[in-house]
Amino acid sequence: MKVIIFDMDGTLINSAKAIYYTINTLRRNIGLKENLKEDFIIKTINDPKKDMIFEFYGVRNVTKEQKYEFEREFIKNYKLHAKLYDGLFEILQKCRDEGYFIAVASNAPEISLREILKINGVLEFFDLIVGVDKNMPPKPDPAMLFKVLEISGAKLNEAIFLGDSKKDEIAAIKAKMPYIQATWGFGQKSEISQNAKTPGDAWKIIQKM
Repeated sequence: MKVIIFDMDGTLINSAKAIYYTINTLRRNIGLKENLKEDFIIKTINDPKKDMIFEFYGVRNVTKEQKYEFEREFIKNYKLHAKLYDGLFEILQKCRDEGYFIAVASNAPEISLREILKINGVLEFFDLIVGVDKNMPPKPDPAMLFKVLEISGAKLNEAIFLGDSKKDEIAAIKAKMPYIQATWGFGQKSEISQNAKTPGDAWKIIQKM
């Protein structure tokens, strides 16, 4: 069984504006008037050393109501601002044609992922969608990758993870899974992994791996 695992934000979906508007709307709702810059938000999200909740909202924990509000605002802004990166539909089609088991492993709330992928017209490609919930920790914990292997029945050397952040890369390293760093979205060039400047480059690397 051949498996390809995609991160979502910054890899499949250009969601920078959606994330920017969501976080700054919630900041205003709790009385923080100053907008955070988009670049700062994206760098913070992708940095495994940062406490995102504290960096964005000045607190260590959020309530269930605030989590629900985030998910609602998140989906609303995705409908307005997020879109599939050019070339990704074609890559997903090639993966399907080649018989890959196709999965998403995202740090977005699992409850929101299906809606987001459906909005962008690619939900039908995915055999498995894994996001964060009370039983699934976020990357860089490799639990999501192990779940994909468990459900697909694949071995480590039969799976490839395509992501864009240090969190993605660390998760792959912990899982001992082959990894490709996408640099067409949020991602910076990796010094230790194979890099793909375009989805077409990623497909060439996938075929060789």
